[in-house]
Amino acid sequence: MGILIVVPLIYDALTQQLSTYVFSNVIKGLALNFVFGFFIFIITWFTTDDFQLCIQNGISRRTFFRARLLSIVAITFVGDLIATIYNQIVWSPHLTNFLSNTAFGFYSKGFSSAWLAGLGAFLFGWLDYLCLGTLGMAIGSGLSLLSKRMRYTVLIAVPVVGLLLLNLLLTIFTKLPQAYLNRTWLNFLWWAVGDPGHQQAVGYFNPLVPTLFLVGFTTIFTAIASQCYRHLQVKK
Repeated sequence: MGILIVVPLIYDALTQQLSTYVFSNVIKGLALNFVFGFFIFIITWFTTDDFQLCIQNGISRRTFFRARLLSIVAITFVGDLIATIYNQIVWSPHLTNFLSNTAFGFYSKGFSSAWLAGLGAFLFGWLDYLCLGTLGMAIGSGLSLLSKRMRYTVLIAVPVVGLLLLNLLLTIFTKLPQAYLNRTWLNFLWWAVGDPGHQQAVGYFNPLVPTLFLVGFTTIFTAIASQCYRHLQVKK
């Protein structure tokens, strides 16, 4: 976070534009939710060192996995609480205006009170972080099962293949009739964000479907990580 504050200051100093540096604007642009999401994904990625330390101290794989999972639950709860308080203070003194600046803004106006909507936004953000954390656990533990050479190969090959597949999909979509896209993919996206009938205004979408998606993905990632943790080996 310090880097995100200092870098704009250095840039303005080098370009002789210090008069344009406004600290409050820099604070508002920090996007603390993104920073914390990136942080939780990275710290859950690394598995080997902690695992070897636990094994050397007689801690079983199952206990290690449960401890990691519980720590993620606790860290994401505290992080989401801090991010929620930060966003509320920085963005707006009014809860409803703050919610409009978050992903939960699609659903915040359908609640009976602003505080209930705020609680929903907090839980929704917590689920987001849990999903990222368990994804990091699944990827990190899966890579730990591979040899060092295979691990580097996967880390290089997967992004390249992913970009090629994305380019292929974009090429296919651009050649499909617009009516087909509107009838299938766009309808699916509307359904996924909670407005299958395209009849609700932004803020009144149904949060049930995206919440179920988050719970489902979190469960899947946790199950994958659990299986990978059972097969972890001490690296020589």
